[in-house]
Amino acid sequence: RAIRILALLAAVGYGGHRAVQLVDGAAFLHVNRIAVRGNHRLSTGEVMALVSDLEGRHILRTDLGLWRARLLQSSWVRDATVRRILPSTVEVVVTERRPLGIGGVGGLLYLVDSEGAIIDEYGPAYGDLDLPIVRGLMGVEEESRRYRARRAGALLADLGELGSEVSEVYVDPSGD
Repeated sequence: RAIRILALLAAVGYGGHRAVQLVDGAAFLHVNRIAVRGNHRLSTGEVMALVSDLEGRHILRTDLGLWRARLLQSSWVRDATVRRILPSTVEVVVTERRPLGIGGVGGLLYLVDSEGAIIDEYGPAYGDLDLPIVRGLMGVEEESRRYRARRAGALLADLGELGSEVSEVYVDPSGD
């Protein structure tokens, strides 16, 4: 009886080991498609460039948190979700930053969001954006820039439709 139990345990152990090997080596569990959603300013190609090395990796063994962190390095990405869709697809959902205005420092202009984050250098590619110039954000500490940007955003939101008529906002160091 002990031999039968030992034989059964050995068979179950071997079967489990083989099952893990088969799943680990299964070609259908390797990422062969990356679906991108939520991007507007960033092209799908730009998002794909950030996660292109994900293709071919084993979908169950890949740490998606690392890929999310990689996406968050883009100045346009405010947040990102990366999830598995079995058997071989990874879905990337991007939440982009929305420019509040244009800030300047050292003769250069930058797109700035409502949290004071510098998104990108302002140039011809953004000519379709009708944004006010927001003065008082650049050349200050990050926390102060964030506070001032929130104040400017609150002002523009309070103005409602009239906010689109504003061409320039100056945020005083006091936040006024």
